[in-house]
Amino acid sequence: MNWLVIPIADDSPLPYFPHIVWRPRVVPLCVDVGGQDDKFYLGRRLGSGSFGQVFLAKNRRGKELAVKVEMACRSTLLFSEAHLLKRLASPGFPKVHHVCAEGGYNMLAMDLLGPSLDAVFQKCGRHFSFKTLAMMAAQMLDRLSYLHSKEYVHRDIKPENFLIGLGERRNVIHLVDFGLSKKRRDKPRAEQKSLTGTARYASIRAHHGKDQGYCDDLESMGYVLAYFLRGKLPWQGLDADTKEAKHAQILEMKSSTSAQELCGHHSTFATFLDYAKSLRFEDKPNYQHFRRSFTKALTDVGLEVRSWEIQMDQRIQGLIKSDKTEVC
Repeated sequence: MNWLVIPIADDSPLPYFPHIVWRPRVVPLCVDVGGQDDKFYLGRRLGSGSFGQVFLAKNRRGKELAVKVEMACRSTLLFSEAHLLKRLASPGFPKVHHVCAEGGYNMLAMDLLGPSLDAVFQKCGRHFSFKTLAMMAAQMLDRLSYLHSKEYVHRDIKPENFLIGLGERRNVIHLVDFGLSKKRRDKPRAEQKSLTGTARYASIRAHHGKDQGYCDDLESMGYVLAYFLRGKLPWQGLDADTKEAKHAQILEMKSSTSAQELCGHHSTFATFLDYAKSLRFEDKPNYQHFRRSFTKALTDVGLEVRSWEIQMDQRIQGLIKSDKTEVC
């Protein structure tokens, strides 16, 4: 598939890239699909990832995709992300439809997905029931387990990077945005770097600038679960003169706040966070043990394991179609 970038004047007061005043529109050239050209046009911006911007793209028959765009002169991370997504090629990860470089841009076309867990959380009035959160935790852990089986570390686990599927995949939580993902090293490097990831959910090791392993993704997931349990983490909203000073405050609070303080009486999630923080860089996590823990947590409150997906479907789809928050 060949792509052409056509710059079209954009009257939006906020250009998609701050240093340009043109919005790129992506047009595949003469793709023969059953005798018809399959042309996708960029529409509204859906959001941004760790790099680049993500747009909605639609063809004349109404098929929709998500297209991530980055400036070719600044980065080639998008090609690395496409390579990893092709390796994953599994439920719970967006499917790659096309990747290319044209007109000064790198572009990645992939499955269009639904809202992020953070968007769902906000619409729920910043509250998830224990059942909903346990169902989500099991799927989130499944995504990390599969990613790690390919020997990759995500390095930016946060609520915005877990998306609900659409259509037949509407009961599947998808892990997205692999712009910061790296192949796991056998041994961590001695030198330290600046923080990689999102400070709010980053592991303590990441704050110290150390190489990240599977344990760091799990620790970040633990903070995500605590965020959903509490509605807000203790280190949100801190004031500091510089980004470095704020990161130092966050690190101090993470180091001094126990998992029990973060997760309250929900021992399943506190135990998970404690376990993640206890792991060494070279350790292989026991994913199945904690998946069974999430399963047991559901059965303990009267939810049969086989109804997980049905319940998830009903709760999330009910939320998307309605402004009512009781489905959460």
